[in-house]
Amino acid sequence: MLALTAVATTSLLAATQAAFASRELAHIGAWSAEMGGNSPSQKFCVMKETFRDGGAFGFRFDHAGVHMYAYKPQWHLSGKGKNLQMIVNVNGVDSSQSARVATQHLVKTDNISEKTFDSLMNSKRAHLRIMFTHPVTWTLNMNGARQIAGVMDRCVHQQGV
Repeated sequence: MLALTAVATTSLLAATQAAFASRELAHIGAWSAEMGGNSPSQKFCVMKETFRDGGAFGFRFDHAGVHMYAYKPQWHLSGKGKNLQMIVNVNGVDSSQSARVATQHLVKTDNISEKTFDSLMNSKRAHLRIMFTHPVTWTLNMNGARQIAGVMDRCVHQQGV
């Protein structure tokens, strides 16, 4: 009976952990950087972090500025997203960035302010919330955001963006 209980408990724990793992936005790995562009005016750098559910959060740097984006394969967004925004919460202070639906799975901001970007990169813990007109929120906790600053610097400087 005791052995059966231990097996049942172990199975339940494994099932519970699997259920939590499928819902959490746990890291697959570190931030990655991709560079591209055929001419100086088209050069860009994308930094992103990918999650177990196939989603990603990142920044795109180009000559127009810096954009944040969030991608979730489960999203089926439509419309122009007029009342869509990404809210970055750094050390308890919200900074709202207007955003739009780029594709049915992708939301991206207009250029983000240098102040917002700097505070995000220098924080030990930051939160990103994506707010829709309907009460749907996706929250990403960014731990150790300053660790990506070195990757970002290298990526941007190599591209000359």
